[in-house]
Amino acid sequence: MLDGTMNEKSTQEVGYTIDQLLNKSQELIDGGEYELALQFCVRAHEMDDQNTRALLQAATVQLEIGDIEPAYNKCVELEPDTGYIKYLYLGQLSGELEAVKYFEKGLEIMYKELEAAKPGSDEARDLRRKISEAHISITEIYLTDCCYEPDAEKQCETNLDKAIAVDPECPDAHQTYASVKLSQQRIEEAKQCLEKSISLWKDLEPGHPNIPSYDSRLTLVRLHLECQLYEKALDLLETLQKENDESVDLWYLYGWTYFLRGDSKDVSTEEKSDAWNEARDCLERALALAATREYDDSALTEHARELVEKINTQVPRREGDDEEEVVPTGDEKGEWEDIDTEDEMEVVS
Repeated sequence: MLDGTMNEKSTQEVGYTIDQLLNKSQELIDGGEYELALQFCVRAHEMDDQNTRALLQAATVQLEIGDIEPAYNKCVELEPDTGYIKYLYLGQLSGELEAVKYFEKGLEIMYKELEAAKPGSDEARDLRRKISEAHISITEIYLTDCCYEPDAEKQCETNLDKAIAVDPECPDAHQTYASVKLSQQRIEEAKQCLEKSISLWKDLEPGHPNIPSYDSRLTLVRLHLECQLYEKALDLLETLQKENDESVDLWYLYGWTYFLRGDSKDVSTEEKSDAWNEARDCLERALALAATREYDDSALTEHARELVEKINTQVPRREGDDEEEVVPTGDEKGEWEDIDTEDEMEVVS
């Protein structure tokens, strides 16, 4: 089950206890040194092949290094009613109703641990957030893989109600509820959920752990676009740009937002021209970035090209723009290696 080889020095250090080996393994995991971490897990497993902590750490490392058959199932066999982490991982590795089953088992264990935890303690707060996130994961399964289940809509609402009840300060719970409301065409309620989600972190200092991940906030931008909240979407994109301005998705969403704003019925011809010029610049930057790296979302890049082509038929390039710039098709990757993305225009929202 486990595959790793300790070096000569570590095999001679038989005086180490299992806990010492696993503590060292955890340090290496935290530092991203997964291959070496696995060696310490293997040594601990050799000393006690029934030690579930060794199995769980080994499974975590194996997952990080690309092993799709880690040791979680053995952990379940040894300790089926304790240790929620293995069930959360199994939920992530599985699909459809099988994944729901694993998340629900993990939730059962976490709720029991929460009852035993001291109210207001760090342990209790951490458990509340993990419980909320597990309910969100179940919701996302019913929004996607299991959307055709007869009780899918009810499951989404039930799990999100529980997610918010256990941790009202979880931004992702309110954001996911906005997605559910949009699927139900309840636009105004979706807007309220988005506003609540952002209110929980918008005033926090950059880097604060309660700020949602970069990818989560990109999803938040998309939800704002579905609600036609273009200015708020641009505000979000501006903060994301300050964190990482080399994201293909960022520049695509910038371009898509400007395109939609220019395509609105209540804008003047001049406002449309300005917005679509901004959109073209952003979309071309997204395509240039995609062409210089391994980017596999072909649907996104194809949509970006289609938008640029549509803009080109209606809005001439502004004076000073490169009129001979060609949007890459994705087949000439080598020809675009010299693009200097630093010369692209700065987007002003």
